[in-house]
Amino acid sequence: MADSINRAGLDQLNAYAAAAGRAGSPSLAALNAHYQPGAVRAAKDVEAVWLVRRATAECGGVRAVNCKSGKDRTALELALSLSQEVGAAGMVPDRLLHSLRTALQVGLSYELTSWNSGQPSSYAFELLELACLPSGWAPSWRYCGKVQS
Repeated sequence: MADSINRAGLDQLNAYAAAAGRAGSPSLAALNAHYQPGAVRAAKDVEAVWLVRRATAECGGVRAVNCKSGKDRTALELALSLSQEVGAAGMVPDRLLHSLRTALQVGLSYELTSWNSGQPSSYAFELLELACLPSGWAPSWRYCGKVQS
């Protein structure tokens, strides 16, 4: 089902790019190649997230990030993307990027969880959810607590 949804989104992005006269975008070509029949993709296709982000920007679009409850996954994606963009722009030395990402993850998720749920700040992930996140995306389990949506 996720693959069908992703392909429908890709079709829509290609249509937007064509309407904007940017169908030849290099990142859009890379994204289309990523979803070609027979292409090998990881079960947790994190690469697609980065490809979609770059293709959308090249086509003149902006992205919106949200998750079902507007808590952890939103903050996690924002923290990862911000630290990646800061690193790519050379604003922070590579040796400090991990520290920046960690600080952003803790700060953003704690605040978003508290604002959106009215509960004390904590990550809303359960241990099983943490184990299923792609490498590098999971916060420390010590920061997690169950927060109801």
